[in-house]
Order: sequence, then C-alpha cells, then structure tokens
Amino acid sequence: MRIGVQLGVNGYGMFGSANTRDTVRVLTTVADAGAEVVEAMFNLAPKAALLRGVAQDLGLQVAAVHVFWWELLARQAEVIHYCLQAGARQVIVSHLPASSRSEYERVAQQLRVWAQDLDADGIRLLLHNHAEEMSPATDDQRPAFQILRDELGDSTGFCLDLYWAALAGADLGPLVSFWSDRCSYYHFHDGIIGDPARFTDSVDLGQGSVDLLAAFARIPPGPDTYLVAERKFPPADYRTACGADVSFLTRLISAASNPAGIR
Repeated sequence: MRIGVQLGVNGYGMFGSANTRDTVRVLTTVADAGAEVVEAMFNLAPKAALLRGVAQDLGLQVAAVHVFWWELLARQAEVIHYCLQAGARQVIVSHLPASSRSEYERVAQQLRVWAQDLDADGIRLLLHNHAEEMSPATDDQRPAFQILRDELGDSTGFCLDLYWAALAGADLGPLVSFWSDRCSYYHFHDGIIGDPARFTDSVDLGQGSVDLLAAFARIPPGPDTYLVAERKFPPADYRTACGADVSFLTRLISAASNPAGIR
C-alpha cells in the first residue's frame, strides 16, 4: 500500500493557498511526513514540470491528477499534457453533472470517450464520489456510482472518498468490500458528521465521525493500492496536520493484522 497526500484546490484542502504560493515547501512537508505520493489538482497545471522535478528530488511520485468534470470537458488536451509532464498515470474526475438515471447514462457515454483517449496515453480514468454519487439516483434505487459501474464495465476505475460516502449514510466496511474489485485508490478523509456548524472543521484522520478503521480493514493490500489523505478545509498548521494524517495511515498499515490496535 502507498501513502499519499492530496495537495488540494487553491485556498482549500490540506494546504490552502500554499499549494500554489509555495509548492516546494508543501512538497517538502509531504515528504518529511513520510508519504510516498501526492495527488495534484488541476490548478497546479502551470507548475507541472516543477511539481515532477521537486517531487522526484524528494522521493515522491505524482500518483494522480484530480480534475473537475467541467475542466476535463473544456480542457482535455491540457489535462493530458499536465499528466504527462507531471508523470501521473491516473486522472481522477469529480463533480459529475447528473442526478437521474438517464443523466448518468449520458455521463457514462462521455466517460467512455475520455477513458479511451486517456488510455491511449497510458493514463487510467478514475471516478471520484461525493455524497450524491453514493445516494440513489432520483429515478433509480441504485446509488449513482453503481449505475456508472454497471454502464462502464472495466473501462474506468473508482476513487472512493470515505468521508463523502459516510455522509451519504454508507456503512463503510461493506461498501469497501463491494467496491474493492474496481477500486484501489481511497481518499482517507475525516470530519464531523451530524453537526452542520462543524462542516468546515479541519479534522485529523481518526478524530472525526468517519469509521476509517472499518473501511481500511476491507481494503485488499497491494503495491498499487493508494491511501491518500485529504481535507476539505485547511488546518491552522498544515505541517502538523499533514504529519498527523500520514502518521495515522502509517500506523494503519503497520497494524494491519489488528487495526483496532491503533486506537
């Protein structure tokens, strides 16, 4: 299993605006924390060559580039160029524009085209969930992601975000078991669920409401399995927060035979 950190959208995520303002220091923080890989958002595209060079100097790999649907739709060639420059071999797409079964079926048509185009350059397309994709479509009892799974077959993979799945009410253990044959990339993401006033809290992994231990226990181990720390909003001190999250994931892997032992 490989431990990573998502660099986040400018102003949000683990590093706030530092990811674009001070990319070198952010990458150094990730490496010092003990992570192996980073996930870069599309906002860092102008820094793709710098990102790859500094990451390599620090012993890091750019595992994936994360884009929003509308970015990939409007700027596909730039996304592919960014991936190739950064050395990423996975594109994660999120914020799918659909709510009904028919809309997800239309989305699936575009995803097939993207998956084929990306594959020609050796890049794998992964789909990322928010709460909506783990909830039933408006006219179907299946969760939206299951509709896409049924439509797409093996042409795409999935990036399972554990916080958003938990927010949708999913039982994470059985959920991960169901998806493990199509998913080897997981966003470990915690937060306080059930208290809207705390939605913007930046919570260390293992300190929130998400049952990350139950999820981890069902993830099949393997060299190409990614556990990537993510936050919605920046903490007071990103160095301390990054260290805490990477440490949590490291202890999970070290205690894999008895996950409850990390408590």
